[in-house]
Amino acid sequence: MLESIIPKKVVDGVASGEVGWETAFKYLINNEVTSGKIAPTANNATRFSTVYACINVLGDDIAKLPWKSYKQSKNKIEKDSSSDVSHVLNVRPNRFMNPFVYKKLIVTDVCTYGNHYSYISFNKKGEIEELIPLDPSTVQVVIDRKTREYGYQATFKEQNVVFLPHEIFHVKALSKDGIVGISPLQSIREQMSTMDIATAFNKGMVEKGGSPQGILEVDGSFGSDTKKKIREEWTRVNSNENIAVVDLGMKYKQIGISQQDMQFLEMMKFSQQQIAAIFKVPLHKINDLTHATYTNIEHQSLDYVKNTLQPWVTQLEEEANYKLYTKSQRNSGLYCKFNMDSELRGDSESRAKVQQINLSYGMKSLNEVRAQNEDSPYESDLADKPLMTLNLVPLDIAVEAATNRYGASQRVPKGGEDDGKGNANTDE
Repeated sequence: MLESIIPKKVVDGVASGEVGWETAFKYLINNEVTSGKIAPTANNATRFSTVYACINVLGDDIAKLPWKSYKQSKNKIEKDSSSDVSHVLNVRPNRFMNPFVYKKLIVTDVCTYGNHYSYISFNKKGEIEELIPLDPSTVQVVIDRKTREYGYQATFKEQNVVFLPHEIFHVKALSKDGIVGISPLQSIREQMSTMDIATAFNKGMVEKGGSPQGILEVDGSFGSDTKKKIREEWTRVNSNENIAVVDLGMKYKQIGISQQDMQFLEMMKFSQQQIAAIFKVPLHKINDLTHATYTNIEHQSLDYVKNTLQPWVTQLEEEANYKLYTKSQRNSGLYCKFNMDSELRGDSESRAKVQQINLSYGMKSLNEVRAQNEDSPYESDLADKPLMTLNLVPLDIAVEAATNRYGASQRVPKGGEDDGKGNANTDE
């Protein structure tokens, strides 16, 4: 019997498999956390500026990386442009999305729901036609207790469908069982609520003109009309002022906690740092340059590529290599890989130096370097051959090279001269 590995929950009297995009957030966020404020939902989560910034940064940085298909043989590796996988990765994943939008959607789903699911649609030949994203809130992993086989139960074309494992492209976040991912929003819900309350408080202060909250004490008693006039006069004189002026023997006594004492800015920055840490996004990527310098930003950018982007890339490559290619395609040497050069190549000067090194040491041919710069290739056969500098020689012939005998054209000795090997030229 198939059973869901995720217990079905009911929200507002509706089963989880029948509700919309906001469902996952209702599971994760307690409405009481925000103390009367609007609780985060899937529809309004991106209104939290730091959450939106982190997801947007990750999505853009992954989506802009080229995701290519290659074919490896015994002697060479060449780009694949004819397979069905190459088409869905580089041309059109589905009828609605280009590759950039699709890759960004994957990141967005994983960062909000903890999982991304795409239905792999095959044609009659067994080739991939489309990668169709599914609503993560309607997908459940189901498993058979007896056979331990599993599948994916989802709402597809307004019907409840169970998909086989090879039909679903599944990318997950941090997981405790390796089957389903955990949404990062479970860890940052308190920070999101804190920032929401702080923002609402500051907004209220601005709307009220920033007037101090306190009590005016006077000797004697006033009627309601007099109190009303005092409030109006107080607002007229002290609204939007840093210092309140009181007269007629009145004494101002502050009540509650001032905005300065609560250190809202510091608290919001702390929450921002915590949210960025959950998504593994450096603060300078979300425009927090408080402690930024040129040196540490450069190191943080390299660390960001290695420790944030590389895990994303690795999971996407491994899932795609197993789910998108058939066994025969994998045996023939087909695989996919992200090109990380766009993140690591740096500025134009640094890129030119790297290309010069690759060219000088025979790692790339002249036409390969020109292809990286999107320049037309040279028609000469020499431009397709790797070049090698003569400044490096094998160690065992270093002495011979030092005496200018390695790689140099030998001068034919004149008649009677020794050729350096004990042989004399007897030709006239």
